[in-house]
Amino acid sequence: MFAKTINRFDKPLVVACDGKCEKAWGICNRPQVQLDPEEPDDSYYLADGELGDAPKHSPDSEGGDMKPQNATSGADMNKWCIRACERSEIKAPGIAISLTDFSHRMYNMPSRHLENVATRNMSLPPEMPVPFDRLLAAGRTAYDAFCEALDEVGDRQHWYELSEKEQQAWCAVASRVSKLLSEVR
Repeated sequence: MFAKTINRFDKPLVVACDGKCEKAWGICNRPQVQLDPEEPDDSYYLADGELGDAPKHSPDSEGGDMKPQNATSGADMNKWCIRACERSEIKAPGIAISLTDFSHRMYNMPSRHLENVATRNMSLPPEMPVPFDRLLAAGRTAYDAFCEALDEVGDRQHWYELSEKEQQAWCAVASRVSKLLSEVR
């Protein structure tokens, strides 16, 4: 994983990516498949294994920076990586970074396609099968908690834009979600 500390709006942030620039299409350019003609947001992004390499030169530029060629470390990351690359993640220092796993399809509306995404990131041992109805119920409860917290913070999209109280509320939601999922297991 590549990582780089930057200052954005006078706040320190950590930018990280998986370093697979040859698979980086850009947020707006990664190939996707439309699933429901009546719902334009119902789509999925193709997995790395379903795609060849991305074009060497992205049609987008960010702040004059283009997609890096042959990046070997976080020092090679630029504005394109931070603003346009689908493989990068930005977090406040000290917050765990979890990069998106493009080894499988990424559904834009996963709740409509639970049969494809429900157990993808669950690392349950084979001797502990989880009944799908219990997993689905826990997922719905966790989703409700998430929506409730989202309503409280409004349209702010980044952790560093939240007040300390709002950050604590999000941590409480994450704790509730974790507890719900552990009860399912």
